[in-house]
Amino acid sequence: MTTRRLLLLVVVLLSSAAAQQRDGVVPREYAQRPLTRWWWFASVIDTNDVAAQLDWVERSGFGGVEIAWVYPLKGDSAARRDPWLSPAWSRSAAFAKRHATRLGLQCDFTFGTLWPFGDSRVPPEDATVFYGDSTARAAMRLTWEHPVRGRVLNHLDHRAFERYAARVGDALAPAIAGPPSALFCDSWEVETRKLWTRGFDSAFSARFGYDVRPFMDSLLAPGNAGVFFDYMTLLSDYTIGEFYRPFTAQAHARGAFSRAQCGGAPADLLDAFAAVDVPESEAVLFDAPFSRIAASAAALHGKPVVTAESFTCAYGWKGWPGPGPHQGEEKLADLKRIADALFANGVNGIIWHGMPYNPPGRDENSTPRCMSRRRRLSPPNFRASMRTSKKFRRPCGAGGRTPTRPCISRRRMPGWRANIPTRSNCPGHGGSTKCGARGCRMNCEEEIRSGSTPPPSPPRAWRTAASSMETRCSTCWSSMRSTSRRRHCAR
Repeated sequence: MTTRRLLLLVVVLLSSAAAQQRDGVVPREYAQRPLTRWWWFASVIDTNDVAAQLDWVERSGFGGVEIAWVYPLKGDSAARRDPWLSPAWSRSAAFAKRHATRLGLQCDFTFGTLWPFGDSRVPPEDATVFYGDSTARAAMRLTWEHPVRGRVLNHLDHRAFERYAARVGDALAPAIAGPPSALFCDSWEVETRKLWTRGFDSAFSARFGYDVRPFMDSLLAPGNAGVFFDYMTLLSDYTIGEFYRPFTAQAHARGAFSRAQCGGAPADLLDAFAAVDVPESEAVLFDAPFSRIAASAAALHGKPVVTAESFTCAYGWKGWPGPGPHQGEEKLADLKRIADALFANGVNGIIWHGMPYNPPGRDENSTPRCMSRRRRLSPPNFRASMRTSKKFRRPCGAGGRTPTRPCISRRRMPGWRANIPTRSNCPGHGGSTKCGARGCRMNCEEEIRSGSTPPPSPPRAWRTAASSMETRCSTCWSSMRSTSRRRHCAR
């Protein structure tokens, strides 16, 4: 009897595991090595180039790629390209998946062109709606179809999403076949002011017992806080129930799993992150501690992987056409700081941003917009980073040289250990020999905040996406001499 029960239990467990695999459970090895976003600029994709780049990704130790279909390089309206969702477009995506699988790489796909979801084929009745203007439709630009403008999908109507998913999913079907891929949704990026959908008013009345329409033009006015709270509560339920959960259901139905950035969504973020298989944070618009929300949702709902869009706009933001501050000059030591902060706040999978589609041996494609101008991964760039990282570790001002990068004092953040020198000369604070002492460091920060000691103006401003609480002290740190190996200089 015992043997029979054990056999029955094994059969049940194996059947459950098989069903879970079909339903899009995240592979155990997912994101154990960094993945990189792979921008496919609107063009004619050559499978030889695809194979060459994937070979490089595998040789460089990455775990896979996330393909993102974006605008023509430099916004060239006349650029030749495979038509959006065409058979040629599908064949190139399927080839990438097959070659990645042969190399043992993960291959994920953004479920659309650029972000948010939408394209030129979204009909007016399926587009985003705003209260009070039945003709207003959010337009998409700089997509794979540029200069043709598309419509932003109505993210509050699961029927509209399902019609969209049918088109995109059918075109991606050959690529999704094989080992499970993630279907990816980037950050919300849908205008939320007076966001509306059909039936919202009746649902609001049924739930809260009054009509929201008289308040829609004055939701943020004094005295309407309660109405605004009710509006946002229902909007959150619509966002999760009409978009994120259907998105995951569609991924499972196609043998894939969902990965999404829910940041910016008008929703309870814990519930929104819980609605997808892989919650994803980001270190561009949010500091590293923001990742705790995605990590908390994963912990509460038994999700083993939490990823983060990493290294985006590491030194500051600048919109299209860019370039952003010090684009292409990122230092590996700075990137490590960002990764360390993300790991300390619950992330366990890095999505490196990123790598542009390029012919082998050439680096002709750039990443002109900050939202997609992540660190370009190509063999020359990678080797250059390795070379410059040695210069980064030179002692600040050693040998009588003037440091090219001002030193900074970083306040403590959760998960960080402050790397502060213990043997430094601080002429601005009585010649203290312990400039890294807490009192001296806080004095520097207080002076900067009060304006009595203006921050230095180095030729290159430095800021890490891991923390917006960076401070500088021209008196205390610019003339620092340190024998400590834990000293950090930065742009």
